[in-house]
Amino acid sequence: MDAILGRDDRLVDKLCDAAKTIDASFAAIVGTPVPSVIGTDYKALKRMAEKRLSLPVVTVDTTGMDYYDKGIEKAYEALFPALIDPSQQTEADTVGVLGAVPLELMHPGDIEWISQSLVEDGWQQILLFDEIEDYRKAGKASLNLVVSPAGLKAAQYLKETFGTPYELHYFGLDAVVDFDDNLFAGKNVLIIHQQVAASAMAAMAEEAGAAYVTTASWFMELPGPQSTDHVQLQEEDDLRQLADNDHFDVILGDAYFRRALPNFPTVSTLISRISLYPGGDKMYTERICVFGIVQGVGFRPFVSRIATAHSICGTVCNKGSYVEILAQGSQSDLAAFREDLESRAPERSAILKVLRESEDRPPYEAFSIIESAREEGDIFVSPDIAICDACKKELFDKTNRRYLPSLQSTARPAGRG
Repeated sequence: MDAILGRDDRLVDKLCDAAKTIDASFAAIVGTPVPSVIGTDYKALKRMAEKRLSLPVVTVDTTGMDYYDKGIEKAYEALFPALIDPSQQTEADTVGVLGAVPLELMHPGDIEWISQSLVEDGWQQILLFDEIEDYRKAGKASLNLVVSPAGLKAAQYLKETFGTPYELHYFGLDAVVDFDDNLFAGKNVLIIHQQVAASAMAAMAEEAGAAYVTTASWFMELPGPQSTDHVQLQEEDDLRQLADNDHFDVILGDAYFRRALPNFPTVSTLISRISLYPGGDKMYTERICVFGIVQGVGFRPFVSRIATAHSICGTVCNKGSYVEILAQGSQSDLAAFREDLESRAPERSAILKVLRESEDRPPYEAFSIIESAREEGDIFVSPDIAICDACKKELFDKTNRRYLPSLQSTARPAGRG
């Protein structure tokens, strides 16, 4: 609000106050739509803040009007000049990876997959630039790999600064789609993704015998001519028109695109191909039935929370005598989910038996709690219980939204009906 109203001195005061309470390595001022409209002078803010702080200050003049990849690009542009150590010398066993942020990848687990792949290729030190120390060590990299267009300008800056070469490279595509199963032979293929990933998939599809490959994206374009035809999308309707009018046999894209392509005849089969998880793990679905005291103890919200934490899609439903979970994810994610299901269950629950079996289901788009369905069987009901220690702790924790005064403020005044 201070920045919006032009009270730059107050904004800097608050930055200084915050720096006194935390062990900060740098301060960042990031733009929003209103400062961009009123013409906030970020360079002046940076100078004012640096005079009073013994920290590097970076400003990212994002406007809130562009896609996320523009923000990633601008963040790199601000962070590298402020944080790099120019005295660093190149080390042959060090590699940098630029653009490896979750929104640019096919799955959050891709970051671990990238690190694992590079270690297997013989690299000893991997800079993912997800920690401040990686920026300071940027000059050590003997090669930078750019996995999305948002990382390209940063790679060019590091080449100018340290002479570090860079390559466009995406990881683990053979784990996402089986390019050897004749899916692409003689087919017209449309690939929808950020352009580094899409171009890499296009090359593999052409090697697998595709007759014609087109890539499409709403996000940043790579400069210069591309080896395949590329369509820059502006609206959702652009994708629908492209899919409906250009006679594609195969479409590869996120599972969510299924909703946008109702007229594409084989979209469910094709989209499910891309809904495979990285790291060599395909997407599996398990039906898990949990018996015991699992009613009235917060079991379904608990299942939803741990499913989200482990990137599991599917549903949870109260069946009366048991809770049914349809869990869809990679084998490793499913294993971690099952472990938490039994080891971290709500305090007042009691799991007596867990049954599970594999099922063949189309891809789920998210994890949801669905309406209860009653089936015959014995129902285990928890006894009347007093408030638990965890809830009691929340009531007396001033930082918790359930802090006791909030309850008192809603209590009915004495003596009134």
